[in-house]
Amino acid sequence: NLNKGARPLSVKDMNTEVHLNRNSASVPYLKMQLPHSSVALESIRVSFPQALLSLEKGQDLSPFAHQITADMVLSKLSVNPKDLSMLEPSLRRINEHVELRAALHGTLDSLRLRDVELKYNKHTVLKADLFVKGLPNLNTTYVRATCRDFHINAGIVQDIISDLSRVPFSVPQQVTNLGPIHYRGQITGDMR
Repeated sequence: NLNKGARPLSVKDMNTEVHLNRNSASVPYLKMQLPHSSVALESIRVSFPQALLSLEKGQDLSPFAHQITADMVLSKLSVNPKDLSMLEPSLRRINEHVELRAALHGTLDSLRLRDVELKYNKHTVLKADLFVKGLPNLNTTYVRATCRDFHINAGIVQDIISDLSRVPFSVPQQVTNLGPIHYRGQITGDMR
């Protein structure tokens, strides 16, 4: 348990393969079933220099950041926050699923997430691409998000707040009057 009083992570079923050698690790597929959630990963591959294996715990990865490459296709992650309550106990109050699809490619210091799609309670909330440059140092990391559609409405906000607080919640009429809010465009900035 990561949080006092939290329930441990429970895995009902898992099917995968893992391939390791001196310069790479790959998982051609991963299917995992938690009590209320599921993960379907089509592939993940990480390549790294052999010298990385001799690093001491806590040693800086920065000199190797341009040599560590990753490719991943997450075909569907369907999470009921109840299954993550070991991280934050209040998450067990949320009854709706959060779904995520994405593809990741690049080096640690220059990662691209493509075709990111995020859903809450079967409503698409975000479709975007993301570029992150400068990891592992967060103080120098630059992020550019290209939102094809960010969508939220009073009902979604109301559901999330009600689930977290366990108290019926109504957003103010002024918020409801706004109607659906959509955003398309770019968001850029530094992580610091």
